[in-house]
Amino acid sequence: MCGSRNVIRRGFKQREFRASPIGLKQTVVVAALPRVQCHDCRTIRQIKINFADTRRSYTKGWARYALQLTRSMTITLCCVAT
Repeated sequence: MCGSRNVIRRGFKQREFRASPIGLKQTVVVAALPRVQCHDCRTIRQIKINFADTRRSYTKGWARYALQLTRSMTITLCCVAT
């Protein structure tokens, strides 16, 4: 929180992130992210990771993949006369 490197470990939390599919199979990344406590400001936080944004359950690569799909596909509503 304060940017200090004076931290100690306080356990870990296992998180799952949705990643880009491989072929037609859904891909999930499972990571054990350590929690750290700062001695200076006394906050306990998870470490920051480069492959996913804060408070998201998907990777940056999956976000780019989903955005690319929205550019090439549209949702078409069909009205069927009865």
